[in-house]
Amino acid sequence: MLVVLLLPACSGQDDQLRRRFEAAWAACLGGECAAQEKIAREWLCRHPSSVAGHYLLGKSYLHRPDANTTIAKGEFETALMLLDEGIQPDLPENAPLSEDIRAVLHRDTALALMRALYDGAALVPDAVALPIADLALRHVREGLKYNPQSAYLREMETALMDILMPSGRVGV
Repeated sequence: MLVVLLLPACSGQDDQLRRRFEAAWAACLGGECAAQEKIAREWLCRHPSSVAGHYLLGKSYLHRPDANTTIAKGEFETALMLLDEGIQPDLPENAPLSEDIRAVLHRDTALALMRALYDGAALVPDAVALPIADLALRHVREGLKYNPQSAYLREMETALMDILMPSGRVGV
């Protein structure tokens, strides 16, 4: 009998959480990603296989003033892994993405890698920086498979090739 009484309360809590998550998602799409970490974590505690939750948490880490690009990259890669395992993207309907979720995830993974490179440019030797740039380029090219028209991904590809070409790591 106690279980029956708790079910409506849990359902109401989940509806409230969904509304908060959808608001956080919309805020992130509007450019306010850094402030969404708490709701993304709360959402993932209840929905650990949420592609959208991992994406939102990654975005929050990437866009904080003290960005943690390693955690951001891990969240984006987790979302990609979930998609590869057949988990359907659970993107909120109130604020759809303007492009394929896989293109977005590869783009943002590459962005996290590029930010790590730029933030540590003076400290990171070429032996470390070039493989990171190469990995970022692979993510950009993977993203282009899902959105070949993306000007942003094309611009990232050009920037990464400019970094890699002098080293001989990229063919023309």
